[in-house]
Amino acid sequence: MRHALLASLIVPLSSLVLAVGPVAADDEVELKRIHSAITEAIAEPIGGLGGAKIELANPVSAVWRDGRVIVSIKGAKLLTPVDAQIGIGDVEIAVVPKGDGLYDFDVMMPKSFPVIGDSPADKGTITLSNYKLKGTWSREVESIVNLDAMLDDLVITNEPTRPSEQFRVSIDDAVANSNYTKGGDGLWSGTVNGKVGAVSVMAPEGEGDLHLGGMEASAVTQGSDWTALAKAMNRMEEVMKPGAPPMTDALRQELAALFGGINWGDNEGTFSVKGIAFTQGGHKLFSLDDTTWKFLFKAAQEAGTLGLRLSFDGIKIEEQFLPPNLTPTKGALDITLEKFPVRQFFASMFMQATESGAYAPAIEPPPAPPPAESVPPSPETVEPSAGNPAAPREPTQVAEADTAPSASEMIGADANASEPSPPSDAPPAEPPPMASEPPMMGPFRADDPFLQKIFEMASVFVLNEFSVGAASAGISADGRLMVDPEAEAMGTGKLQAKLRGIDAVLEFVNQMASGGDEDMKGLGAFLIFLKGLGRAENVGGETVYVYDIDVPKQGAPTVNGTSLDNMDFD
Repeated sequence: MRHALLASLIVPLSSLVLAVGPVAADDEVELKRIHSAITEAIAEPIGGLGGAKIELANPVSAVWRDGRVIVSIKGAKLLTPVDAQIGIGDVEIAVVPKGDGLYDFDVMMPKSFPVIGDSPADKGTITLSNYKLKGTWSREVESIVNLDAMLDDLVITNEPTRPSEQFRVSIDDAVANSNYTKGGDGLWSGTVNGKVGAVSVMAPEGEGDLHLGGMEASAVTQGSDWTALAKAMNRMEEVMKPGAPPMTDALRQELAALFGGINWGDNEGTFSVKGIAFTQGGHKLFSLDDTTWKFLFKAAQEAGTLGLRLSFDGIKIEEQFLPPNLTPTKGALDITLEKFPVRQFFASMFMQATESGAYAPAIEPPPAPPPAESVPPSPETVEPSAGNPAAPREPTQVAEADTAPSASEMIGADANASEPSPPSDAPPAEPPPMASEPPMMGPFRADDPFLQKIFEMASVFVLNEFSVGAASAGISADGRLMVDPEAEAMGTGKLQAKLRGIDAVLEFVNQMASGGDEDMKGLGAFLIFLKGLGRAENVGGETVYVYDIDVPKQGAPTVNGTSLDNMDFD
């Protein structure tokens, strides 16, 4: 419950704002539509919070005032799934129609929110010293297209009976801004930026504290079809809502086509966190100066681009297995997929999720038929058998046979289309042959359209950078591989890897192996093998071993000209 308090506050308020979209031109109709939309939004469970609900002291009201629709929500409380209540209080939303399906909004709410839980440790308060939440909503794409939000001095704290149960989260400040516009081609472009100041999480005694120096995020979108995205999301909500029919292959295909046909445009963004520290009992167990995530995906055309970069710098760990000079302090992974079927990739991921049940509505099994009543033998039902003329036979339960559902009815098939049952003295029918499943290639079936597109487009995997570095050792690699269905390894390309500090690592491994560690002995032998395979070069006075890896169209890959087929790894 403690870690969901901030989200519990933000999500319901956002739901109220987002519901303002669908309005009519006539003032009276517009007023009623806004009122109805917000009332319905409040009544809906909040899926992102495990089905939390908003309870109101009084019905929602809405009036025209000075050219704005003022929506009043009185005595709102958020009821969470963990039996905690968050008092939201009285909220007002001012809505100004701007034309072209755009609506400005401004949210006014309290700055203090009481939290009531099952125990004193779960009772607390959420407070703000200042805030702003305003922007512009688009009815067409059903999303906020302009946002101007900020908060200062957010504090979440409980009121325990014992100091050891004290819990406190504080955020110095946070700002979020976005600005998106629709172009003449109907596509949306714009930017979003966010910044969070210092964050402190003080957990109850013995659980450790977390501190963040700050976070920043930004993203740029160019030429994205948000209208098609809204259509796909609405259709998914229809088929996923409670009481909807079970998910079928036809529905999966329909949804996959909707999401796979979206022009996502060109998108790139960055998220970074600085000054991460985890402490316990006054000791700093872990710290990280900086970590950054960058993403890139271009899907304006069918053959698009995906890119991801992860980097970290300044790791310090109090308890570590490796000596300080061999403990990694920085690293990076930077990859790009060129000529990549991004749209088909999203569609395939969606199909994978629905087939696994992640997005499928719950399917209730059909009710079992009632148990048949026991019928004692009677003269009318006792007949002689061939082996024993006096032996009785089981009575025929006609009523059960007439009312019990057939197997085809149980699974929803057409009962009239089923074959008649064979006579009881007929030999059992041979079971139908099992349909062979296509082979798997990683998480995908070999017949997946996504894989077909990869082969058609000859997608390229680019390893821009892989590196992990310590003071006395490190590894780095880069290169390119291109998909080629005619190649022996299904692809061709070249990679280069570099190792520095092998001798320092080997010295440590041998020291550990001297104590009888068999795994370390094996690792030591492998390091010696790598030294012999590598090409030694002097880089800045340090010996670096270089490995040129070639993946040819025909034959086995080679490392510095030596075929992998000729290497004995035993």
